[in-house]
Amino acid sequence: SARAAKLEMPKLHIPQHHRPLSPSLHSPHSPDTSAPSTPGSHADSDFDMWGAPDGRKMAFFPVSLFVTAIADGDLANDTAHKTHDRLLQIVRKVPKEQNTSVMVCGGETIDLKMRVFVVNSEDAKAVGDYISSHMSQHPAPFVLLARHLPMAVLYDPQTLDLSDASVADRLRKQAK
Repeated sequence: SARAAKLEMPKLHIPQHHRPLSPSLHSPHSPDTSAPSTPGSHADSDFDMWGAPDGRKMAFFPVSLFVTAIADGDLANDTAHKTHDRLLQIVRKVPKEQNTSVMVCGGETIDLKMRVFVVNSEDAKAVGDYISSHMSQHPAPFVLLARHLPMAVLYDPQTLDLSDASVADRLRKQAK
């Protein structure tokens, strides 16, 4: 129909030489865990294109993200008090870097408040559980954009010690 033709999605160009960013992102292990790749665990050719200008080998720190938009609905009254407080804080405290504008059909621009969490975080679980248990709520307070968005942060394993939990947390925050 003519309406369907107007709403046709743009074509995505995927280069023929596409290679995954990191073999660890496509491993049989749980996609919800963050496990760094290291240069020693891959063939050197996997890192030639990711080497630093000074020749150092780089590694990837994969992180799975949960992405939701904050919508117009109110939290349902049947939500447990502790969960309600957590969700209310998620709705009210949207970091400025997670706000964006999106152009929709007809050239109209809408503001979009997003929240981005590491998949295994308590906040991601709380929002995911709320969405699952309130599927028929209209308007909803949350709109799920991505339940599992694989990302990776490039880092230098010679200068960052991932056995230090604060280093791994910083890499997760950079992925967000």
